[in-house]
Parts: sequence; C-alpha cells; structure tokens
Amino acid sequence: MNLVFACIICLIFTAMSSVPATAGRLMGAPSMAKTGSSQTSLPPARSSASNPASSPVSTFLPRPVFRPGELLIRYSKEAVIHRLALTHEKIGSRITGHNRRLKVQKIRLKKGMDEETAATLYLDSGLVDIAEKHVVRYPNRIPGDPLFSDQWGMSRIDAPGAWDITAGAPEITVAVIDTGIDYRHPDLAANIRTNSVELNGQPGIDDDRNGFVDDVRGWDFAGVSAYDGEDDDNDPTDTFGHGTHVAGIIAGKGDNALGIAGVCWNIGIMPLKITADNDQTNIMDVFDIVAALDYARENGARIINCSFGSTGYSDIEQAAFADLKTSGIPVVCAAGNEGTDMSLYSYRVYPASYELDNIISVTASDMNDDPTGFSSFGIESVDVAAPGTGITSTSLSNGYEPMDGTSMAAAHVSGIVAMILSINPDTDYRAVKSIIIDTVDPVSSWSGKLVSEGRVNAFNAVTKMLTPVAGDLNHDRVVEIEDAVLALRIISLSGLSTGINAEGDIDGDGKIGAAEAVYVLQKISGFR
Repeated sequence: MNLVFACIICLIFTAMSSVPATAGRLMGAPSMAKTGSSQTSLPPARSSASNPASSPVSTFLPRPVFRPGELLIRYSKEAVIHRLALTHEKIGSRITGHNRRLKVQKIRLKKGMDEETAATLYLDSGLVDIAEKHVVRYPNRIPGDPLFSDQWGMSRIDAPGAWDITAGAPEITVAVIDTGIDYRHPDLAANIRTNSVELNGQPGIDDDRNGFVDDVRGWDFAGVSAYDGEDDDNDPTDTFGHGTHVAGIIAGKGDNALGIAGVCWNIGIMPLKITADNDQTNIMDVFDIVAALDYARENGARIINCSFGSTGYSDIEQAAFADLKTSGIPVVCAAGNEGTDMSLYSYRVYPASYELDNIISVTASDMNDDPTGFSSFGIESVDVAAPGTGITSTSLSNGYEPMDGTSMAAAHVSGIVAMILSINPDTDYRAVKSIIIDTVDPVSSWSGKLVSEGRVNAFNAVTKMLTPVAGDLNHDRVVEIEDAVLALRIISLSGLSTGINAEGDIDGDGKIGAAEAVYVLQKISGFR
C-alpha cells in the first residue's frame, strides 16, 4: 500500500469519528418508524402540537376521507394465502382487490362490522402487518375562470429563460398519477411515453414481462367501476379532464404552433389512471394509488406528479412513497386546497405531508405571487409556491381551459424537476429538492409560511445546475462519503487520475488525488 493511500485511510477514520449522524445528507427528514410490530394507521405522535383554533377553517364542504365498509390490509411475507382466506371467512369479509406484488388486499366487510373492529381482528390474526381504513383522495383543483386564456405562470417562473438552456430530454419520463390523460390530444400526443416492446409485440401478450399486458401508454388501475378491484386495463384515457390539464402544464408540446407550451415540453409523460370511469366523484383509492406508484417505479419514471390528496393517513401509501425514496425518485405533491396551516397535524394533507425527503410539497400562488384563498401552507410542511390560479392548459376533446388549484402548482414544479434531470440525469433526489427550494424568488407574503418562503423560478433552477459542486466526484450533486471512496478507488487502482472535470478537481492540478479526498471528508464533516 503506497504512502498516500495509507495517509488517506487514516484521514477517513479520523474524519468519520467526528461526522454527525446526519452529515452528508441534504434535505434530511425524521424517519417514521412504527412502535410495535403492527398497528392500525394513524399519523405518528409528535412531541408538541399547535393550537388548531389558530388555523383558518376550510370553507369547502367536507368530503369522505375513507370508503365506508372497506379495509386495506398488507399481509406479511410469511403469510400463506390460504390461511388468510380462512381469516376472511371467519371475519365474514371478502376480497375485492388483490395486488400480489405489494401483498395488499382490498377487503369489503360484512354488514354491521365496523372498520376498527375488523382491523383489530386482522392484526390479531398474526398474518397481516397493516390493517387500515381505505383512504380516498381527490384531485386538487378548483374550476377555473374561462376568461383566463394566457399562460401567465410560465412568465412568472421565467420558463422562457430556462428554455434557452433546456426544454427537456426525451429520455426523462414523468409519471402523472391522476384521472388519466387524453393521450390523443394534439398538444400531448408527441410527448406520451410509449412502451415500444408492447407496441411492436403481440396483442394480448405481456411482451416485456412486466406483469401488464399491452401497456403501450401506461395503465388504468381503477378501471370502469370504483368498487371492482380487478377490472384494471391498459387504456388510461381521461374521462374527467384533471389529469389532461396537469399533463399539459408539465409537458404540453411547445413550439408546434398549437395551443400551449408545457414547462418542460420535450420529455415523456407516463399516464397512470386512478379514477374509475363510472365514478363521478373523482375518488382515488389508495389501493390504486400504491399500484400506480409501484408501476412508475418499476417502469422507468424519473419523476412522479401527485396532484391529489386528502387528510387521511395511510401506512400502506407511506410505504410506497418510501420505496420511491429508496429508488431515488423525487415526487411532487399538491399541498391541498383547504387554505389551512399544515403545520397543525390535524390539517395535514397526504401524500404531501409524509415526512420523506423525496417529496416536494407545493402550494398555489396567484398572479401577484401571493397566497390564494385556497392555498394550504406550513413553515415546515410545505416547501414552495407555484402559479395555481387561472392556469390555462390542455382539456378534453382537443381543447384548452383554465383551472385553479395546487394541482396546477405542483405540475409547474414537476416540469422544473424534469428540466433539472434533463441537464443531469444522475442528479440525486436530495439535490433536486435542494435546488427547487434554494432557487425560489423570495416573496414577503410567504414569509413564515413555507420552507422556502418563495415562489419557484425555473431559470434560477436550471442555471444552478450549470454551476459545479466542489467535491462531487460521481456527478450526483451531493457531496458525501461515496465521493471520498471514489477518490480512494481511483488512487489505489490506477494511480492519480487525469482528465477529470472541474468540479472534481479541487486543487486545479487536473488530477484526482489526496487533495480531493481530504476536501470531501472535510465537507461531509462540516469543516467546509
């Protein structure tokens, strides 16, 4: 072992002994560990709480948070299906949906059985680790004023300035989990992500063996009936318009002499439908949501847009979002249209409020950058604001219309995230979130109400992507122990590496060596 390598090994042990437990992790958030082996789902307890009376009261009519008479259960890896079937029979319930990959079943309870009692019985069986009421979600929009016909939000976030740098990269795919998408719309069709294996394969055959037959353009997880968990299909056509509107904001085709331009108009959109065709209430079941999240994770989505929410907490849904974090996928979530302070746990909207650092929570701003009457907020729970009133985008029947809501605001941010990843697909999800927050335009009316205290700026975000991060050797824009290890490997395996780029070369000698390894260790130890 050469002298330089031995010295750096000593430096690693010395530096690591002084590194705090959270060092080197950007945008960290507390974990949400369970206390006990199994439980029904409630938001985790906190050490302190604010007074709910201090928060504005929502003016919206209350909507159901759960499907009455239904549970979602997740059986343990050791559970045997036939034993669980006996438990269903004993309790008097029946399976109405089964996701074998996620080990999640949708259960319809017998008449007269309440959800709490049934959940306790399932947990006591020892065959399931989660039993919870079936939470439902709603699209986060308010019908817009049809006289708003221009895309004022694009100028407000300086999308035109960002377009001088990037309008996207076709290999970046954004999954839009929503009411579906009108994928034949002339301003969307060119950007709909197509599964070429299934497109060129045999009809009725799962050509790519991903578990979904003929999923050429995403998937419809809700199917025709809201109460049939087994009627999903391969046609995610939008029947309500919300998902089509969201998709247009993210990636409506630009510079084509048609309609509107999305924030990042040269990327792929993956339509994932979670509202049933015959359900006029636009209810979105968590059973379908988690299946859509899993599909997006397994089938190439780099970003996921979730323009929906409600106040019900779900352990099963939270686990699905945690899986996305493990896979390094950023998720943009609408903060909700309740106009309440989400620092108060009783007013939190999910999935935006899950304490996971891959989630970017977005509220809506008006044409003056101020909060709207429906903008939810929270100094620790909502990250940024984005345009969300009178937002013109694509609609059904090849049309265009304005809508309001945090759904529209979230879509703007998903477009900016797509721009970031189009510049550098290796960007770590923590760096993505940091860039979105750090590059806002500060707005006084958001002071004390948001993590960033401002409204997003696309030009600032993509410009920051062009600024090298000192010590970032693996190009993910996060400086951590992996960069020091990479420096050691370069030295030990091939001597001093030459021909590396500027952000890796700390001392300007055109090489990766001891100076770079020491710099990284100092950076993650908090000495720089």
